[in-house]
Order: sequence, then structure tokens, then C-alpha cells
Amino acid sequence: MPDIVLPKAIINPEYSITNKPVFVGHYWFSGIPKILKSNVACLDYSVANKEKLVCYRWNKGDTSLENSQFVQVDCVENTNDLQ
Repeated sequence: MPDIVLPKAIINPEYSITNKPVFVGHYWFSGIPKILKSNVACLDYSVANKEKLVCYRWNKGDTSLENSQFVQVDCVENTNDLQ
């Protein structure tokens, strides 16, 4: 990386509740999926660590996120002998 000093607003941005909904990952949450803010949701619930595969069901016309729209399945190890 070049020696560039980044403005603090870029390093630690505030995501306002007036911004469009955003989905993030790489946080390895566990438990029951829930929205982080009215417009921020994490879909990473550690499926690679045998937790849950999570997605969000967005309906046309929605303007904010709802906990009821998360869809999840438990991780199931593959027991098939694939060759």
C-alpha cells in the first residue's frame, strides 16, 4: 500500500438509517439471525464453521429490513462419498 492517509470518514463511516438497506458478511455470527439496524443485516452465520446458512427474502416494495424475512438452514456435513 502506498503511504496515503485516508480521511477518517472513509475508515470509519457512519451508515445512516436514511441510506438504502445493505447486507454484509464475514463477521461469523451465531444464534438467531437478526437485523443490526433498520437498514443493515449480516448474512454470515458461520456455515463454514458448521453453523447456519442464512439468506434474506427481500420483497418488491420493501423499504426496510425485518427479522421475519431471514431464512436459515443448519449446516449439514456431506456424508456422500463423492468421487
